[in-house]
Amino acid sequence: MRSKSLLILVLASAFVAAPASTRAAPDQTLGVALMSAVVNQLGTLLRGAGAVSATRNGTGNYRVIFNREVLGKCTYVAMAEGGPMPGGAFARVDETVSNVNSVLVLTRNADNDEEDRGFELIAFCTQ
Repeated sequence: MRSKSLLILVLASAFVAAPASTRAAPDQTLGVALMSAVVNQLGTLLRGAGAVSATRNGTGNYRVIFNREVLGKCTYVAMAEGGPMPGGAFARVDETVSNVNSVLVLTRNADNDEEDRGFELIAFCTQ
């Protein structure tokens, strides 16, 4: 029993002594915030984590707004319905400076023509 208590004490002190940059964030994601959005072809936000709204700006052009700043702080993955290539569709994400909480998602068909498509978006952001 005593050796078990000693082991717990050693492990606890090692965690406290570790530099903050190597410790996991409180949510156990190693400093990454994971956000997502599922948007239909009309630009309606169906569900998500951290996403507060979505709009369709034009054919194949959508804006997703998150509840925090994402400009320059995130990496994105987007998949359009009917993807992946070839013969399917794809989505491209562009950051925009008009709103630091938003990204632009552009959906295209296999011929790279603008086309309204639902999509799923995942953002991996620094905490």
